[in-house]
Amino acid sequence: MLDLNSTVMKTMMKCHEDSSDTESSFRKEIYAVLEECQVLHKAAGSLLVRATSISQHLRDVIAMRNNEFIKTMTLSATQANGAILGLSQQAVSEAQSMKAITVVALIYVPASFVADFLQMGYVSTAQQNGLVVSATKGLWVYAIITVPLVILTMGIYFCFELVNRRLRSRKKSSASEMAINKV
Repeated sequence: MLDLNSTVMKTMMKCHEDSSDTESSFRKEIYAVLEECQVLHKAAGSLLVRATSISQHLRDVIAMRNNEFIKTMTLSATQANGAILGLSQQAVSEAQSMKAITVVALIYVPASFVADFLQMGYVSTAQQNGLVVSATKGLWVYAIITVPLVILTMGIYFCFELVNRRLRSRKKSSASEMAINKV
């Protein structure tokens, strides 16, 4: 805008160069206004350079703050990942311990069952002409009590397992519905 004013004034001065004395005072005023416009033009340019510099400085400060925030979030995520890693390692260690206990139980439970069964008196062994094994008439009582008890225990286990599976599937479906609703 100031450049346009300066150009208009220069054009007017060129047109009035051949004028008389009254025009000389007019010309002086035009020169004064022209000089003022040029000073204002330089001041505006200086302000523009300063505003650009301040704008760049603000961008740098915001970028630095964003970097600090990202650094803090990265540190927090690293700590959380470390905690999760520790819990995972602890779970693996406990799972290995449970595996060892299960293997020991697999070895000793059948042996214990056989020893208890032979101690009940339903089966007797004799060493006449080789090993003779005989069962008493009361063995059927043991079978009548044991078989339904095993079936009842397995039925209760399967019911609990079925309920747990349904709860897990409901949680997964509700979690996926919530994720869809957030989008």
